Amino acid sequence: MRFKLPIPKLQDGRCFLTGSGLTIADIIGAMKTLRLAEYGFPFKLPFPAYFEWFMRIYERLSFKEGIIRNHNSMSQTSKLSATLERLLGGGLRREVLKHVA
Repeated sequence: MRFKLPIPKLQDGRCFLTGSGLTIADIIGAMKTLRLAEYGFPFKLPFPAYFEWFMRIYERLSFKEGIIRNHNSMSQTSKLSATLERLLGGGLRREVLKHVA
């Protein structure tokens, strides 16, 4: 799959973490970002360019088939944990937003 130009870039001008092409660094970084997002980390507000990078990876069919499909049960556990934390008045999202806003 080819991206249509223009591709949103990271702040230093790169399209991907290590340059102009997708590498294992992007896949591993996206997996870690996915986990933090499931716990409620609000990437879009403090890091919009990073969020756009993550969404480019997340929207790839290969990422959805290879990572997300095999990650589903863990994902549900993470989301449940984050929901419980928010209901109890805490959570990662709340703490991050206190320092960003």
